[in-house]
Amino acid sequence: MDKAEHVFNRFGPAKAIVLARFIPIVRTFLNPVAGVLRVPAGRFFLWNIVGAILWTDGILLAGYYLADQIIKLIPPEKIDLYILPAIVVIVLLSLIPIIIEVYRTRRETRRHAAAGTPPAPVASGRED
Repeated sequence: MDKAEHVFNRFGPAKAIVLARFIPIVRTFLNPVAGVLRVPAGRFFLWNIVGAILWTDGILLAGYYLADQIIKLIPPEKIDLYILPAIVVIVLLSLIPIIIEVYRTRRETRRHAAAGTPPAPVASGRED
């Protein structure tokens, strides 16, 4: 939630809503942050649609051109020999940030348990 709010404050509502489409964790939490920060529904809707179009078309075009390049380099009957290991590597790389975050959280919890202190609350950067 803090990361989403940071992106929102850093780039402003329009850019943050569009950029959130490209940042996996921020994408999930930006909608509630936009509501809390009282972004008008029409403005949010417009920039959400722009972000969706850019994200979808960008992924489709990247996939098309990447596939075109791969087909030029690798014969179609041998594609599985290269694509399947590449998919495994991509999945493993995608899991690294999650593993790091789980490790940090557990380390912090153990550190506080050993010291006998409660974990620090997550700072939102806002004063209520």
